[in-house]
Amino acid sequence: MKIRFANLNKKAEGGESQLRDETFGIIVAILCLGVLIYLGFRLTSVVGNSDLSKANVTLTQLSDKINSLESGKAADFLYQNPKNWFLKSYINPVKYPKECGNVKSCLCLCKNIQCDSSLTCKGFDLNVVIGIGISGSAIEINTENAMKITAVEALRIIRQDNEIKISEVKAK
Repeated sequence: MKIRFANLNKKAEGGESQLRDETFGIIVAILCLGVLIYLGFRLTSVVGNSDLSKANVTLTQLSDKINSLESGKAADFLYQNPKNWFLKSYINPVKYPKECGNVKSCLCLCKNIQCDSSLTCKGFDLNVVIGIGISGSAIEINTENAMKITAVEALRIIRQDNEIKISEVKAK
């Protein structure tokens, strides 16, 4: 009987060992899955922030172009990134996004027309308005003061005294 009893103990130890190995494998699998989910969220946020970074660079370049423009002059600006964002101007301080600060007008690049998320803004001491079309050197003002940019577009910037007008350049 002693031999049989010893064999039962060996079987019990083998079962415990197998159970321990399987439990350890399940814990490792859960941890790996958690790491993969975390990395997926991080990758998604990097891609989203990439558009915001592009918008910030683009708006800085546009702002530099506006600030270098002399009164009575016009210049073109090639807008490249990000696509399907809105270029929006604010001339009423009450409606400014908080990113604008204390300025006369504010120009923002936003992911949506409301400019309530994913936006970057620059303030100006000039009135900056968005137009809908160019006729000679005149721009008809857009009532929403915004334009959606869906592709690479040339923008016309015209400075007249203390006002900047921005419109897309239509192909002839």
